[in-house]
Amino acid sequence: MVGFKKTKFCFLLFLCLLLVTSLCSCKKANDSEENYLSNEVMSVERVDSETSAKNEDDSMKTKSVEQKTNAVSSQKEKQNNSTVSNTEVKQYKYEYEYFDKKYYTNSVLSTGNSERLKNAFKKAKSGQKITVAFIGGSITEGTGASKTTCYSALVSKWFEGTFGAQNVKYVNAGIGTAGSLFGVHRVDNDVLSYNPDVVFVDFAVNDKGKNPELEQATFDALIQKVYNSSSKPAIISIAMATKTKWNNESDESDICRNYEIPMLSFSKYIHATILVGKYTWKDAFIDEVHPNKVGHKIISELAIYYLEKVLSEIDKQGSSAAEKITSAYIPESARFISAKRINPTQISTISNTGFSSVNSEFQYTNGYWETTTENAQISFAVKTKTLTLFFGKLPADGGHFELYIDGNLIEKYACATSDSWEYINSKVVASYDSVENHTITIKNVSESGARVLISGIGVTS
Repeated sequence: MVGFKKTKFCFLLFLCLLLVTSLCSCKKANDSEENYLSNEVMSVERVDSETSAKNEDDSMKTKSVEQKTNAVSSQKEKQNNSTVSNTEVKQYKYEYEYFDKKYYTNSVLSTGNSERLKNAFKKAKSGQKITVAFIGGSITEGTGASKTTCYSALVSKWFEGTFGAQNVKYVNAGIGTAGSLFGVHRVDNDVLSYNPDVVFVDFAVNDKGKNPELEQATFDALIQKVYNSSSKPAIISIAMATKTKWNNESDESDICRNYEIPMLSFSKYIHATILVGKYTWKDAFIDEVHPNKVGHKIISELAIYYLEKVLSEIDKQGSSAAEKITSAYIPESARFISAKRINPTQISTISNTGFSSVNSEFQYTNGYWETTTENAQISFAVKTKTLTLFFGKLPADGGHFELYIDGNLIEKYACATSDSWEYINSKVVASYDSVENHTITIKNVSESGARVLISGIGVTS
């Protein structure tokens, strides 16, 4: 009987040892699978060579591809020879929805110098906040998409996803129908006042007008103003598209190449992909100029592909970027380097009969003069070398006004337009050899009820 009990005890002990061994093997197998899955996930993440990847939580492994695209994994940056304290850098993998890199090279109008952009990336990675600004026309503003789905917002989201939302400030200074003439007068207030680290410029479509010499000069001056500003920002120019391929990318890319400014052509990209049947025009546009949400996404992915390429080479030593632009490519640009816009509500008037000073927005610009009174007249003094007038184009009730300088009639201008939307028109009305004092008079010559709106005065020194 004792022998039977002993035998039974040994058998039970054997079974317990067998069960423990089996459980350990399963645990080891599960650990191996967990490590494999973790490594598989991290293998498709874009992780800088100087960072150490942390394993993702198990819940991250079960998320959809779209959730993984937007997931943020904490990374600690190891910086050598740096006095800046290390912070956690949040990065994510960007997955392209529409972009095809086969058409990228043909879309690069100017490779430019990427050192300033690398400096901005390094600043953000060290935990410092960077400002990413966009200046341009209606596409930059978001027409055809929305404030959150336009290309500028999507590019900003890439910066936020890569470096952490807390490290990125987004500035959208897009204004519909605005070209470089308006842009060079407002860039100080609308962009440079934020001390940007990266500035995207979009004027190739709106600069394709009737005065190529003026458009080249003002685009050149705008690039110089941004480049030479105190925050030393990186500049990236993007040429937008029209159905007829009508834009000013050829002239503007010459200027960009001269200053080693990167310039990408959405126009060349989209027309190349349409040619091979990837898209039709209606797939990506709401009209002959403005992209829809798909078009905006493609623009953003074209820009993001460039940003990713530069980020992947952040530790490679390239040629240093010029400290300042000291020699203008377009000599006439010198006239507009000092350009600034004066808000009408900031001007002291000499006389005013019938014009109201309105301290509110028209096309994202604060303040304007307005009248619907017959023969209303306003006079003020300016000191300038070049005088530019910004006035409203009003489809429903636009009127006409006359401009006088020092008592001499210069021209009659129309606020009336056959277009279906309101916008600001920019017009150089006088240029002088030196800075001079002048008296400006604006007189409403419309019938009662027609509206005249003056959005601002552009001056240079």
